Formats: sequence, structure tokens, C-alpha cells
Amino acid sequence: MSLIQLFTWLLPPLRLKNRILNLFGHDIAMSAKIGPCLVSGVRRAKLGENVLIGPFNTFKNLSLLHLENEAGIGSWNWISAHPAYQALDPEAGTLALGY
Repeated sequence: MSLIQLFTWLLPPLRLKNRILNLFGHDIAMSAKIGPCLVSGVRRAKLGENVLIGPFNTFKNLSLLHLENEAGIGSWNWISAHPAYQALDPEAGTLALGY
């Protein structure tokens, strides 16, 4: 993960932030609101319409962060997976959250 991508996740909720994250290969809806978060080792994020991720969350070593439309995560959460499991199964380390 590049420093530019790491910095982008730390920005306040902006449409520009979503556009930049899409350029890095993520699938972020323009209506998603993502507070400043520390994101490291997340291969792909897929965030649907009107997703809300509060500030000060940490997402570490996930293969996929998938939040469906209208899903939300509050503030001050630490969500991580051990990278050794991803060596056994590429789907390991997936967080999928529905409405």
C-alpha cells in the first residue's frame, strides 16, 4: 500500500476521497461517507450507497472490506485479520456487513 493511499484514507469524508480510492482499485460509492481511518493491508474495499464509516477506525490486513448499501460502522473500532490465514485461503480476512 502506498503512502498516498494511506494518506487518502485519513482524509475527512469527501467525494474526492472516494474518487481517489476508486483509482486505487477499490469500489466506493460516491454517496459513501468514510471518516478518517487508518487502513493498512486491505486489498480491496467495496462500499455501497450511503455507507457510513465513523472516524478513528483501524482496518488492517483484510482481503476484502465489503459494506452493502446503507450499512454502517461506528467510531473507534479495530478490525483486523492475521495475514497467515490469507496464505491458506484468499477469502480469509473478509468483513462483509449488510444493511
